[in-house]
Amino acid sequence: MTVGLSSPPSPAAKDVACGARPLRRLGAASPFGLALPSAQPTAGQLYAPRGVWFDDQCVVVADSGNHRVLIWHRWPETDGADADVVLGQPDFTSEGPAAGGRGCENGLHLPTGVLVHDGRLFVADAWHHRVLVWNTLPTASDTPPSYAIGQPVLADAHPNAGGTVQGNTVSFTFGQGNTFSLKR
Repeated sequence: MTVGLSSPPSPAAKDVACGARPLRRLGAASPFGLALPSAQPTAGQLYAPRGVWFDDQCVVVADSGNHRVLIWHRWPETDGADADVVLGQPDFTSEGPAAGGRGCENGLHLPTGVLVHDGRLFVADAWHHRVLVWNTLPTASDTPPSYAIGQPVLADAHPNAGGTVQGNTVSFTFGQGNTFSLKR
């Protein structure tokens, strides 16, 4: 995953495909962009990321394949830099849905989108059928969410909250850019 573009890149550094060189690469290097990195998660590695949000100060990534969200509270200074905070897993080296089996109260199952709005962090938690909300952007790892949209309590993770389609339930959440889709 690359974030931002340098301006202007030197002719030697230009990428043949798009004419620009990434300012920073997050996650592990991938030869020719085709090979997957090791599946063992680390603080600086991503596995199938599907969502990113950033501003002038921080970067937030939905690391979908590792069922977690990584937060850099400052712009990374080097390629593959370690994140400052992990959400959805107890630490940077754990993986698996529902916090590696600890439960969905603190865990994620295929997060697909992230957004920070008015200081709150929103995470589309696709296979737990909800959007998780942290009232402030977490500064410590394994911080539990403040509440969920689409489920009555954080411990629940059923399509449409285990019932029929209602105005306050969701079947599937998907985040893309600054837009979240909620399917009922």
